[in-house]
Amino acid sequence: MWQVKPTGEGRVLDGYLYDIIGLVVLDKMRQSINKVAESRCRELGWGVSPFLSAGSVHGREFKEQATLCTILPLNTIEVAIQESGVLLPF
Repeated sequence: MWQVKPTGEGRVLDGYLYDIIGLVVLDKMRQSINKVAESRCRELGWGVSPFLSAGSVHGREFKEQATLCTILPLNTIEVAIQESGVLLPF
């Protein structure tokens, strides 16, 4: 049986590995939940689009980043958009 020891006891590698395992498990759960939700949405005739998150460009052209950013206070949050559409800081 594994024993989890606090990272403060020199078990930094153990803590890191447990963290990675947890992330993998969470991702697998997310994938399963998404499949169930997408299946149900298809049954109901609802559209299913790609997952979107901060900085994500799935489902839209990257060049549209500038248009999207017009609704954000970029100067206030100290972010700039390059001609290529990349936000700085990245």
